[in-house]
Amino acid sequence: MGSGRYAVDTRTNRLGERMGSEGPYVQLRPVGGGREWDCPPGKLREPTEAELKKVVILGTPVDAIGVPRPCRKCHRFTLARVVATREGRLRDAAEIAEEKDRHWREEH
Repeated sequence: MGSGRYAVDTRTNRLGERMGSEGPYVQLRPVGGGREWDCPPGKLREPTEAELKKVVILGTPVDAIGVPRPCRKCHRFTLARVVATREGRLRDAAEIAEEKDRHWREEH
């Protein structure tokens, strides 16, 4: 298994962004944010070109109709998470991702 930014969990066929590792597991986060999950490295595969096309610049997934434009709140959450991650504030980044996920469920 390569070390690209994205991977597919073959147990569920979910595409995720690699966030790191915890013990023997690779931690993945849904594209666009959400709660991370653990996956054994042997159950990962590289995404296909079609799967990678589901990812747009800000990490917002493409729906069946086309590429949605992120709302301003989603955009602010994404930028704040990127800054927190780059500054090493991983707890803050995780909290921001959870807030974005809650926002997505409640307002989209």
